[in-house]
Amino acid sequence: MKIDFVVIAKIDSQERLHLLKQSLETFASTVSNDLYNRFVFINDKSSIEVNSEVINLLASKFEDVFAIENDVQLGVGGSKNFGVDLHTKCGRGDLLYMFDADVFFTDGWLETLVDAYEKHGDTFKIIAGGVHPFLQPREGEQVENITSHDAISGWSWLLDYNTWSMYGTLADNSLGTGKSEDWEYCQRIRNDGYLVGCVQPQVVAHCGITNTEGDPIVGQDVSIQLAHIIVPEAILL
Repeated sequence: MKIDFVVIAKIDSQERLHLLKQSLETFASTVSNDLYNRFVFINDKSSIEVNSEVINLLASKFEDVFAIENDVQLGVGGSKNFGVDLHTKCGRGDLLYMFDADVFFTDGWLETLVDAYEKHGDTFKIIAGGVHPFLQPREGEQVENITSHDAISGWSWLLDYNTWSMYGTLADNSLGTGKSEDWEYCQRIRNDGYLVGCVQPQVVAHCGITNTEGDPIVGQDVSIQLAHIIVPEAILL
């Protein structure tokens, strides 16, 4: 089993740069080469140049690392579409994992997601490592260690390429608070009789929290918002 990874960033502050480095460092320290296939980093017309830092941080452990800067801002959905398209042209892996540049990975997170997918991927077409504290929070049925949700915010998605192609690409722009391009995509899947869900306990922490209006609260103490996730003190701004 080999996984392709796509991460999107718009780095317009030192705080956001801190979160990106933190995310990549925890990614590199927790992902096994046995599960790794390719990594694509999309810098969505950021005001701070970070591509060389991304390559240097990851290249010491992994091969096939790509860092690309968009000439025109594509947005989260458009950038992810571009990143996945690049994977397919280069020869894709077995599964696809997409994440945002402000998350924190815990030991064993990917093995947990892959195990859940192998057991329940016929029912759960997207399996997340964590649920955004403000977007898509409503829970549904529990199946072993997965809880279904109305939708899963796209900062931690594991899915296969058949699901990606079957339900189309992400909308290029956000559709409003609680109605993001991720939400719309998940609704297409649920409308077809399948589920999207999050592993329990959650294994990926979101550290660039947005408030109920969708505005960023960079470095928010996620242990306050998500009491069941233990976030090391060192990662908080």
